[in-house]
Amino acid sequence: MNAINISREVIVNFLITKGVAFIVALLIVFVGFKVSNYIVKMLEKLLKKSKCDETIANFLIPFSKMSLKVLVLISVISYLGVVTTSFVAIIGGASFAIGLAFQGSLSNFAGGVLLLILKPFKVGDYINVNGISGTVKSISIFYTHLTTPDNKIEIIPNSMVSNSNLTNFSANNTRRVDLIIGVDYDTDIKLLKNTVKEIIKSNEKILSEPSYFVGLSEFGDSSLNFSIKFWVKTSDYWDVYFKTNENINEKFNEVGISFPYPHMDVNIIGNNQ
Repeated sequence: MNAINISREVIVNFLITKGVAFIVALLIVFVGFKVSNYIVKMLEKLLKKSKCDETIANFLIPFSKMSLKVLVLISVISYLGVVTTSFVAIIGGASFAIGLAFQGSLSNFAGGVLLLILKPFKVGDYINVNGISGTVKSISIFYTHLTTPDNKIEIIPNSMVSNSNLTNFSANNTRRVDLIIGVDYDTDIKLLKNTVKEIIKSNEKILSEPSYFVGLSEFGDSSLNFSIKFWVKTSDYWDVYFKTNENINEKFNEVGISFPYPHMDVNIIGNNQ
């Protein structure tokens, strides 16, 4: 009976001393997470008021949220009596193994930091990464999200984005439109150039400077291929591109300039007997 009473006393003392500590630890976690969320919300409002780059905001907010919660957990562990220096040493030892297991995620994180520092593009830019084209929707800690022209979401690892050839179509205010038009070999070149000039001058979205260019670029198998180049605002690129093609087809038909198409001449030699 004495042994049972002693065991009960030990259990009761443990629950009184450690149980209260665990309850307080849970309260610290609860309150700490609430405070962390509040701080992150305040940071988000501050970034919006300061008109911070959306790319930086989308990266900084989730990173801050995660970091604050890690600090809360470390504080709780310290409160429970675990020596934090030992804990840090344990984390240091475990981080090597974790690093090997999560090399891809760590490289994606490093890629995200590089994108944030170097800023090769920002949210809203139209880019091409490794053959994937789309408008940048967001840059998170590990992934870059693109919205494709047909409204799909492409999720690309940041390590791929930072280490691949990247084209930013929105980086400059103007872009050059390049068209190749094939016409029949008997086409009047002077008439063609005057017609193209009329088409370009009639479209107010085509910039006058730099000036447009029209020139014979290639002698094709069945066509003379002319290169047409002119400049537009980046935001007008596709609208002008398609409209100019339509106008060329319409105007060329009006003035009698023909477009070649695959055909074959067959000569039949009869046997005169």
